Amino acid sequence: MVESGFTKMQAMHEALRCLMCEDAPCACDCPAGVDAKAFIRKIAMDNISGAIRLLRERNILAGSCAYICPSGRTCTGACTATALSTPIDIPKLQRYCMDYDMQNHITALHESKKTAGKIAIIGAGPAGLACAATCCSHDYDVHVFEKANIAGGMLALAIPDFRLPAKMVAYEVSLIEQMGTTFHYNHAIMNPKELLAHGYDAVFVGVGLTQPRPLPIDCEAKNGVHHALDLLAMHKRGESLALGDSVIVIGGGDTAMDIARVVKRLNKECRIVYRRSPLEIPAYAGEVWAAWNEGIEFNMHMRPVGICGNDHVSALTCTRVTWTKDDQGKDVYTDVDTPFNLSCADVVFAIGQGVDSHFNFTLSDQRLISINSSTWMTDIDGIFSGGDIVNGGKTAVMAVGQGRLAADAMHEWVTQRKKKIGQAEVSS
Repeated sequence: MVESGFTKMQAMHEALRCLMCEDAPCACDCPAGVDAKAFIRKIAMDNISGAIRLLRERNILAGSCAYICPSGRTCTGACTATALSTPIDIPKLQRYCMDYDMQNHITALHESKKTAGKIAIIGAGPAGLACAATCCSHDYDVHVFEKANIAGGMLALAIPDFRLPAKMVAYEVSLIEQMGTTFHYNHAIMNPKELLAHGYDAVFVGVGLTQPRPLPIDCEAKNGVHHALDLLAMHKRGESLALGDSVIVIGGGDTAMDIARVVKRLNKECRIVYRRSPLEIPAYAGEVWAAWNEGIEFNMHMRPVGICGNDHVSALTCTRVTWTKDDQGKDVYTDVDTPFNLSCADVVFAIGQGVDSHFNFTLSDQRLISINSSTWMTDIDGIFSGGDIVNGGKTAVMAVGQGRLAADAMHEWVTQRKKKIGQAEVSS
């Protein structure tokens, strides 16, 4: 179950603890540009509607982000709390506002007049949804093309309900629809340039990272090896997971924590194998703590080197490693013992995703879409991009911020382009 949120009395008490710093650092660290101090002040003054409006204006997915945002690295982590025993629980206050909004339908967003032009968005994940909402606020006719049958990207397709309730994602998608966005589901776009040829003024590509990375170790077993996202998607759809009694999850990110917690809820023995130390694990600290408290075993400083089994997995072969710096300061590992086997019935890889893109863009060294950092445009005029496919897979709130910034850049580019065309027509 999702952790219970604040009551009204608890929210006001927490908001009143805020020091209202003059140069509040919490207002400067949100990738979506949310002014935490401003909405907390609204809560403290019992103006919940005002707090909701402030949040939605900056982050249309403020509810979803409140549940899953790694706030310890952003707003809460930046809270000075110099005279407090603990920082203000900013995400829980945000969650209080967004839950209240969903229950009482407070949000009244700008409905697009559809007079500024026509925008196409490929991908209905956080970046695409934020881009759509911002384009609607600029009065564009916005069309979102999504290859799945639901909007939300990984928020809707993979993140378990015990972390993010599906009803919150659905509600926020409905708000974007109410702004005037048209969604085209089960509709994969193979060539974004074709959308420009069909009358769209600009295109935003926000397809995310959905392609599992190839297995990095030898595997002879035909069954019992899985990719975390595949299992999470099956679980989200309500399908049963055919797993044995002992499961090993390889990886240390949020996806690894999610699938490990899902496996544990199926009453399976679950272990996480990660090659670095507990302090270096990349998952959000709250998710690591939750997994630990749920009884998931952590095996650190272990490097998988093979999978045993004929027809089915029987064990994961590992070595223990230590880490040092080479002459260039780069982290390098050294195996410190002979390989050994960890018995298991299934192995789940949660080692990140790559670009599942057939689009003909210039890619970076990391195989991500390259953009102009000031205009958010790709190397093709009129086609913009942002979110995980550009930043390599950070957080939902960062994808939201990039989608919004890209939308503003698209609006400026379309406006200037139409002005130039109009001037050319007059001069001719």
